[in-house]
Amino acid sequence: MQLIIRGEKTLVFEGDNIDDLQRYVQDVESLPIRNQILFCKGRIIDDSNWNEVEDGDEIQINGRLRGGKLTDSSDLVDKDVINDVTKDIIEKIIGSNSYQHANVEQWTTSICSDVIANLVQRGWPYKFIATCTIVQKTGAGFHSFTSCYWDQTNDTSCTVRWENKSMHCIAQILAIRL
Repeated sequence: MQLIIRGEKTLVFEGDNIDDLQRYVQDVESLPIRNQILFCKGRIIDDSNWNEVEDGDEIQINGRLRGGKLTDSSDLVDKDVINDVTKDIIEKIIGSNSYQHANVEQWTTSICSDVIANLVQRGWPYKFIATCTIVQKTGAGFHSFTSCYWDQTNDTSCTVRWENKSMHCIAQILAIRL
């Protein structure tokens, strides 16, 4: 059987069983068998459904299922990137400034706008929502809660907490798959 394999490179595999395929992927892609997730026709393939794989089929290595569809991991939103981008923007806009009520509206607007602009330019197929709250450090408590009803497989959120000597900043970014 001849299969087209899509991973770091496009390869052609010739063999008759999944064990041979996994060893081939391990050798060529340097990917241990225990870390392999192999997809064919939008489904994970393993011993139980290997007989459904046909000559000429395309196999994808370590793709992901999203909403029942196989997708390349490159179009998935990365929460670590969202977190890092948001912290960098907050630091750039507020930095070591002291809390000044007159500046809070401009700071929150700039933080939200800059975060959204940065995430949109990455080309992820998502809609983004950003909120930002800035409160003065006075020793008083601050509690916030958000609840969403969405597709937990595709959508995500990221909350970033930042502070300096005079204020707390809480930014929340919601990413909703298109």
